[in-house]
Parts: sequence; structure tokens; C-alpha cells
Amino acid sequence: MRSPSVPVIDGFTAALRETPKDVNPADWRVDWDRAPWPVKVYADADRVPLGTADPLGRLLWLGFGVTRVRFDPAGGRPPTPRDPAPAAPRYLTRRPIPSGGGMYPTEVYVLRDQRAYHYDPYRHDLVDLHRPVPAGTASVALVLANRPGKNYFKYGDFAARLGAVDAGVAVGRAVRLGQAAFGHTELCLDFADERLNALLGLDGAEETALAVLGLGRATCAEPVPRPACDPPTTVDRRLPVPVSDRFDALRRAAYQHTPPLPVPDRRGPAPAVPPVDAAALLRRTSNGRLFTGRAVARAALTRVLDEATAALDLLRWSGHGLLGQDVDVRCAVHNVDGVEPGWYGRDLVGVPGDTGRVLQAALFAETYNVDLAAFTVHVVAATDHRAAGRGERGYREQQLAVGAAVDAVVSAAAALGLGSHPVLGFDTPAVDRAYGLTGTGRGAHAQISVGAARPAPYVEVTVMPR
Repeated sequence: MRSPSVPVIDGFTAALRETPKDVNPADWRVDWDRAPWPVKVYADADRVPLGTADPLGRLLWLGFGVTRVRFDPAGGRPPTPRDPAPAAPRYLTRRPIPSGGGMYPTEVYVLRDQRAYHYDPYRHDLVDLHRPVPAGTASVALVLANRPGKNYFKYGDFAARLGAVDAGVAVGRAVRLGQAAFGHTELCLDFADERLNALLGLDGAEETALAVLGLGRATCAEPVPRPACDPPTTVDRRLPVPVSDRFDALRRAAYQHTPPLPVPDRRGPAPAVPPVDAAALLRRTSNGRLFTGRAVARAALTRVLDEATAALDLLRWSGHGLLGQDVDVRCAVHNVDGVEPGWYGRDLVGVPGDTGRVLQAALFAETYNVDLAAFTVHVVAATDHRAAGRGERGYREQQLAVGAAVDAVVSAAAALGLGSHPVLGFDTPAVDRAYGLTGTGRGAHAQISVGAARPAPYVEVTVMPR
């Protein structure tokens, strides 16, 4: 059943895809002095060390840990005569997953042993929140939460979409790693938000839970008595709370106040999971401005598309069909051996065309040369999220699936030794026309250019857990 129209929200979500450069005032500027700290810090916390050999520690490390520290004199963006100052801090912590602007707004909480923990990506350990968890849950569960302020200070209203896609990247990574490590995953997006947030000590505005991922089969352990302790306190620079009426309206409309109906059991075995290439995940980086223009083999293109499709299949299976049903991938070929430049579907059937010129013109910020990539993958989904009948929560779920597809593409590219560069800010109507999608109810939501890349001009130091 189609969800009813909410004009203010519908116009906002349409603009987030079609005209993202116009969702903020023309004089919008980033105030770097108000930038939040890169990680969430707890004072006087009890900690549980993690390694990288056990399944949980390995999953958290390959997905969310701080694995590199980058020194970039340009602050993440080359200076120009018009803007010679660094665009961001020169020292940056980096993680295995991609994140818009390197903001990493997704926090990970761990529920195990009937206790709730926060994952500290800097120390690679668990902070005991001293909050009890009901018995009967999965042996281990992850709760992925979003802190909109980490995106909002830099991207303004566009954070409404970027935060969901960023969280989707994290969800996709966790599902694939979790299935490989634990043999079973259960992705839950239907829950009473207020109850889950209260369980973790979240206020629902500055931070709110978006997804729960059960790892392994459910258990029915007896309650374990523990001494009462006060939860640890957080120490952080005050995050700016989004004040845009439409941003807040979208957030509130996606809020679910009551528990959902039970989800029916799915049928069939889980889709096959490609082997986890830990080294590739750790060396992945967004390096679009370093593309060389060298051609790649057709097999590389096929593998990237296959792995993105497999990741979406697993996402649907893990989430009982709730996530990713309307999402697929297309590709624009620039320089692939044996494939004519053009616009192609997943099956590599399409029409020839000057893809580099069209996509370069479609970029709102010319931060890299698209035609120097070998190919560009586009994540395609419905242009009207109301068709799924899930309301504004359905919009968030759609963008989560988009993010999961983005992560699958960049992970597959890294495993092939290729660079990648995801982008959300581009002229989507122009790309839709190129693929022949105009008027079909489907359109491009994200693009990831993939190709050979030269070494970066900055220095990165690998960080390993103690």
C-alpha cells in the first residue's frame, strides 16, 4: 500500500536526490571550529579489550576500527588560488569503511552477555554502559546508531540523506562480515525507537538507533546478576543539533513508537558470501583524483557488479526482504577492455555513449576526472519511496540499502587493487536520462567510479590494536 503524501517531506527528499546542492542556503559555510571529535569518548569507563582473532573483534576492526592516521598538508582537498587555506584538519583518523567527508557518523553498540557496550573504534575495545539487556536475544547483536550532528555541521540539510547512506555502508559491511564470521545474521529495522534508544542511553535526537543486527542463533541464557553501577558519562564538544524544520520533520516522521508485528520466517539458505579479504578492506581509500586512465579487464567490471549484486541479495535475506528490494546497480563504461564505452545494465546490455563527458558535467564539484576511471557504477532505486508503503521510515531504509551497495562496490574494487570514489552530489536527472530511466519511477541515487589509481600525495600510518 502506498504511503500518503506529506508535501514538506516529499519535496525535501526529492531535492536531496535531484538538487542536493540547493538544499542549503547559498551562503552556507563549514565552521571547522565546531567540528565534533572524531570518536565518542567516555569518562571513567570500564573497558573490555578486543583482539582481532576472535569473530567479534575481527568484525569490528575490519568494519569500524580506526586503522590509519593520515597527514595531508592540503587538509583533504587540494588548495586553489581562490581558496588557499586547508579545507579540513591536516591529521585525520581513517577507518576501513567509506564515509562522506570522513565524518563517520555511525556509532556501533554491542549487546552480549546480557550487557550493553559501546565500541570504541580508537582503542578497539568495548565500553561497558552498565545497562542490562533482556535475555533471549541473539548470542551477539550490534546496534548501529546515527549522530546527525557529525554530518550536519559540514553538510547542513544534506546530512538527512548522507547520514542514512553512511549508516547503510556500515550495515552492509556488518552484514557481510557477520555472515562470514558467525554463519547467521538477522537484520532488524522494525523496533520501538524510544525503547531501544533508552536501552543504550540515547536521546533520539543527537543520536538514534537505526538498525539491529543479530549475529549467530538466538539463545535463552538465564539472567546473570550484576552489581548496580552508574553508566559512564560522555565527554565531547557539543554537537550542533539540526534546527531545519524539514530536517526535523523527516527525522520525526521516521520515528516508530510501537513494536512491529512479528516478521515471518524466510525460506531458503543464505546467499553465498564472497571471501573476506582483510588486507583489501584495510587498504581501501577514496582516491578519485588519483585515477590514471588505464584500462581494466572486463573480468574486473563483472566481478564488481557480481559482488554488489550478491551483497544486496544477502541484505534482503538477512533483513527478511525488508531492505534492498528496489535497489540494483548499473554501470557507465569508460575504459574497459572488450566493452564499448556506454551505459549498461547489470547484464552489460546497453547503449554506447560518451559517458565520461556526461558524468563530468553532472558533477556538482569537479573534484576528480570521471573519464580517467575505468567505469562508474550507479546504485539505482525507486525515485518515490512512498511506493513501498513504509512512509518516511521507508525512505531511510532505502538509503540504507543504497549505502550497502556502495560499500560492496568499493570493497570489491579494493580486492582487485583498484581505486574507487563514491559520490552522492551529482545531477541525477542527467544520469537518469543517459540510462533511459526518466519516467520509469527509478533513478540513480549514488555513483562510484572505479579504476587504476596512482599513489596518494599524503602520508598514512597504519594503526594496530595494542
